[in-house]
Amino acid sequence: MPRKENITKGMVLETALAIVKDEGIAELTARRIAKRLKCSTIPIYSQFGSMGRLEEEVLVTASAFLLEYSRKPYSPHPFLNMGIGMILFSRDNPNLFTAIFSGSDRARRMAEGIRSSFKDGLLSVEDFKRFSPEQLDGMLDMTMVFIMGLGMMASSGLLTDPSEGNVVRMVDEAGDAVINHSIRKALGMDSYAGVVFREYQMMNDPKRGA
Repeated sequence: MPRKENITKGMVLETALAIVKDEGIAELTARRIAKRLKCSTIPIYSQFGSMGRLEEEVLVTASAFLLEYSRKPYSPHPFLNMGIGMILFSRDNPNLFTAIFSGSDRARRMAEGIRSSFKDGLLSVEDFKRFSPEQLDGMLDMTMVFIMGLGMMASSGLLTDPSEGNVVRMVDEAGDAVINHSIRKALGMDSYAGVVFREYQMMNDPKRGA
């Protein structure tokens, strides 16, 4: 009788995650997993049913790993810690970061879940409860644009100084700008960004050329 392959679901998932971390999501195949586990592809499909299902589990695990980074106390401010954690995660796990934000349907669901967790983090801060849901969404969008940009730079090795201290400094400065802008906007006060946007609208107003 052929030897029974004692390959567990956890072993398959751990190996798949390691492949994505080392080589990227495009290299995740049943044959590569089987080669690392020194088994056939049969237990991989018997444990997960399909590679699509396994890929989703990998993305869920990677997203949970990212959120662990974002909950660490890099500073006294939970709002800033979320951004700092995402950038440091992308620095330490570039292939996992790219997989989570690759734009595929599966990855998009993971990214939306991360954004939702970040919004919950905002709502847990007493000072932010004064803002309306629309204002919080705007604040979060502005923050995510900056954090995602830095995350992509960190994952690509383009940050001049990717040290934790420098990441904390950059996020602190950006967070201060985002919060101050949001407060001024909520109070109906002008800001440089608001002036520029209004000028843009005027320049592109069809009635202007009439």
